[in-house]
Amino acid sequence: MDNVILNTYSKINNLDVSRETCNELEKLITMIQEKNKQINIISRKIREKSEIRVRHILDSAQIIDFVDLNTNTTCDLGTGGGMPGLIVAIVMKKIKNSMKVSLYEKSHNKCDFLKEVSKKLNLNTEIIHKDIFTVKNIETGTIMSRAFKPMPVILDLVNSNFKNYKNIILFMGNSGKEILTQKSVNMSKIRDIWPEIIDHGSDIDEQIEINSHYRGYLKKQKADILAFKRDENLSIPDNIDYDQFSGLSNEVKSKFKQIKPKTMGQALRIDGITPAAVYILLSHVKRKSIKHIA
Repeated sequence: MDNVILNTYSKINNLDVSRETCNELEKLITMIQEKNKQINIISRKIREKSEIRVRHILDSAQIIDFVDLNTNTTCDLGTGGGMPGLIVAIVMKKIKNSMKVSLYEKSHNKCDFLKEVSKKLNLNTEIIHKDIFTVKNIETGTIMSRAFKPMPVILDLVNSNFKNYKNIILFMGNSGKEILTQKSVNMSKIRDIWPEIIDHGSDIDEQIEINSHYRGYLKKQKADILAFKRDENLSIPDNIDYDQFSGLSNEVKSKFKQIKPKTMGQALRIDGITPAAVYILLSHVKRKSIKHIA
């Protein structure tokens, strides 16, 4: 096997991945590629083995450290093409752990694919062809879910349909910070699921929630600030007519006319002038510059 591939799998934390395990993961990738020509196992934009290896196999394998290995079962909710369940099952086989991986999937075609892979790779799995939302009183060790449903939906599902479980592992997209941006999710609800998260008091929780809920706005504001810094030295024409600007208050217009800032940076530093007012001024100056050039 190519050393590049072996080195890639060596990135799986705390696991000495054998050549045999690498071969099985590579067989899984090949089967995914073949089946993906018939049904959507993964996005059809991801075609190369190297992409599948990193974006699906390694991404799924990162949870190994957090799976409770002292229970009889672990379950993958809405597993789809088998990520992360199949990868966990392959690793369990490697470390000779007898834990069964239960994969819940309501698609008949995907269940057939999961059974085919499990049989070919001799994996200790149970393919459950059911809508997980209809199954009650489930008992398991670790619950895992990747690209299935929004976090609030999964938490409600766990609270309603699971009788016993040890822990929950959720893949939350590009960043775990996205968890708190979702509607109805707060620190109290997260701590119900992960009680090990230290409670530093309501003030800290509130600040974390505010930062998360407004993360998108803060990100845009930061981008706006960086963009503005590039235009800080942009000159303001001497003959500019502030009275024609819609969106500026009379007080702001009065200050601009009185102080007559020479650059955008000077305008922003005028006492009582908001960034929003300067952005209106900036857009006008830029439009005028473009017209002048044309």
